[in-house]
Amino acid sequence: MPHMPRLVGTLTCSLALAVLLPAASTASGVATYSTPTAAQTATLTPAELTLLNSDQPKTILMDPTTGDIISVTAGGPSPDISHHSVCNTGDGCYKTNDPPYADVGFYGGSGTVDGDWPERSAYYSGKWTVSACWAIQCGPKISPGSQVTFTSDVTGTSFTIY
Repeated sequence: MPHMPRLVGTLTCSLALAVLLPAASTASGVATYSTPTAAQTATLTPAELTLLNSDQPKTILMDPTTGDIISVTAGGPSPDISHHSVCNTGDGCYKTNDPPYADVGFYGGSGTVDGDWPERSAYYSGKWTVSACWAIQCGPKISPGSQVTFTSDVTGTSFTIY
């Protein structure tokens, strides 16, 4: 994955923005917070300013040294969950018993991955609390170290780590 700048965070309301802005020191050394100044938002487009001041989920890229807001984009951060075609120790796993299909391992943190994984015979949680869905329904949320085994194979459609 190419290097991407670190995103500061997601806001659900503009009031929460004040928490992310650089702290101004007081005489006692305790940090105080303020809303962004016109200079800190000077490079934003009108659409970015509207989004910044809205209640919509957003991701803000900001210079922590100056407090300058570099960009504002709609939506929150992408989920932490990742997946690969092997089930390592600790991974949540959508199992198959039908080669050449591979098991699908899930790791990294919370989120949901949608997919199309035929011939799934079971799912297990590894070190996570998880659930899985297939063509007609979703299974129960299961705690770490648990497994759901199917009486017949399903086509998996999503896997969630909580």
